[in-house]
Amino acid sequence: MKKEKGKLSLNLVAPTPAKLKQECSIVYSERYKEKDGKTLRLFFLPKDDSTDYGISIRNTDTDRFKPLSNFLKGKTSETEDKNIELLAWLIDFEPRPYNFKFNYEAELGDLDDNKTDREELSVNERGYGNSEQKNFLKKEKDESKYSLERNEKK
Repeated sequence: MKKEKGKLSLNLVAPTPAKLKQECSIVYSERYKEKDGKTLRLFFLPKDDSTDYGISIRNTDTDRFKPLSNFLKGKTSETEDKNIELLAWLIDFEPRPYNFKFNYEAELGDLDDNKTDREELSVNERGYGNSEQKNFLKKEKDESKYSLERNEKK
């Protein structure tokens, strides 16, 4: 997982609403891609048709990040799709945005980098998408847990 490999931002290791907001500002300034506009528009709800999401991020009330923070800490087992999409953007999960027609298991099953991203998303069974995706994420979580237990016994 990115966290274990030291590839996860410190703002996401122990997320708080303020740290999530700060991470959004950082990620936006460092690697915004046009394809991420829909995700940012859904989460930050800009007042006009502006595509300068940096302003929207700064003007967003920090409490707006509380549901995502609670979800990442395991205080809730489900969250809105817009929170999952924002998380995928924050950890640079590919491919994104999420496409219900894409068979993630078949297409990404053996790719280590994407597997790492999927494991990061699968913590606490993310509760989004269709049942096929939920089963896939549960399987990934179980395999990750088994691997950790096996390594601890060594």
